[in-house]
Amino acid sequence: MPDLDACLARIRGRWITGGAAAELCPPAWADTVRNNGDAELTLLALTGQATQIVFRPKPGRALTPVAPIPRLTLPPLPEAHRPRFRRIMAAEKKDQAVGAVSILALLAARGYAAHPADWMPERGNAGWVSDLYAPWLQWLCPGAADEEPDAPLTAETWGQLRPGERREQLRWMRSDDPAAARALIEACAAGEGADERTKLTALLELRLSDADRPYLQSLSADRSARVRSEAERLLDMLARDSSEETTESVVQELMDHLEVDRERAGQGLAVQLRPRLSLDQRCRCRELFGMVAFTDLAEALAVNQEALASGWRASDTEPDRLGFYSMVVRTGSDAAVRAALNAILERGGAPDSIVGLAARLGDEYRDRALDAILRAVGRDALGLAMICAGDDLGRQPLPALKASPVLEEVRTSIIATKEQTGGRLDVTWPLARLGLLARQDAAAALIDILVAEGLPAAHPALAVLQLNAALSPASTET
Repeated sequence: MPDLDACLARIRGRWITGGAAAELCPPAWADTVRNNGDAELTLLALTGQATQIVFRPKPGRALTPVAPIPRLTLPPLPEAHRPRFRRIMAAEKKDQAVGAVSILALLAARGYAAHPADWMPERGNAGWVSDLYAPWLQWLCPGAADEEPDAPLTAETWGQLRPGERREQLRWMRSDDPAAARALIEACAAGEGADERTKLTALLELRLSDADRPYLQSLSADRSARVRSEAERLLDMLARDSSEETTESVVQELMDHLEVDRERAGQGLAVQLRPRLSLDQRCRCRELFGMVAFTDLAEALAVNQEALASGWRASDTEPDRLGFYSMVVRTGSDAAVRAALNAILERGGAPDSIVGLAARLGDEYRDRALDAILRAVGRDALGLAMICAGDDLGRQPLPALKASPVLEEVRTSIIATKEQTGGRLDVTWPLARLGLLARQDAAAALIDILVAEGLPAAHPALAVLQLNAALSPASTET
């Protein structure tokens, strides 16, 4: 039918003007149109079929079959929970109020992975994605690793490789030419996400040397606390590699800045920085804490590690507080770490001192640390609690969450907003984190508490709590 296209155009024109078009049908369709009852409806069906099939656009190049999306080790999120998950991820992409990596970690903690129709990692920008989704990353870039197997990693080819492939090449490069690998990381890492920057920084541990020190020191201004912490760890390793003579000298220098009271008001050993130190001296002390092994300091003071760890009397000045506990975490025994953590918990110490100590210990101490952090004042406590929990989310009971001053702040904000005409309530940030930390029954109870205070049940700030409360572990739903 060489004139079929023109004929269909006339039919569509007649319908647009509101007229009947059966008389305009192609001759080959005439009998079918007349003998099927409703001529216009039959013509509509034939016209739609012809438009979709006969005039299907021809591809510009040969089509390549795509392999099925790989199955992951965890089952996909059940159908009932997928709409809420999509809304949460869409809001996160817009506002970045929750953290997509934490949402996915909550799903994994309950035994699920995201459904591929709801979320997929972005090609070339998924350094933060857990290994659970590695098969999807491979599927998104089929054959990318095979097209140029011997192509060297350079600043120009950096964006052409997946994060895992870049790190693998950097490991080989670091073994053969440490300076070149460091220069490449220094040139390209800034454009990556915080998780990928942390992994790239950790690669410098291979053949670590003093030549890496300037770059690691520059990372003290990185916007991510994880990157700063990793750089500090590597700088500490450089300090520990110093000679015995240097170690003895820095231990003595540190001791010169310490004040030791072996019987302070019947409380046992008390150690602190000498009073009236200048700011430069305090900053130097932090450097010394990074260079001295905790065992060496305890031996020089002639005390056991547990007594020294629990006897530290930290001020609110960051260089001495965090520097000392960083030394305990890095080089102290497990008993010393437990003693330091117990002392901080008993005194109600600063939450940022607790996080690093808890990371060295087991689940029991981590749960105690989380409970103490949640009781701390200020919204920063929730961020520290998320760091302390890591990927093991959705485990905190209701009493621990109700004890958080942040929850009381949220309740006060809800009440104040109700009393104001046209007031705008923004509690998404704290409630999202409480929703990630809470156990399933605790999440349901928090929703009831907040709704009773006047927060609408459909408020977007409750989305993560609602997902948590509805999502039972995979073993119980299957």
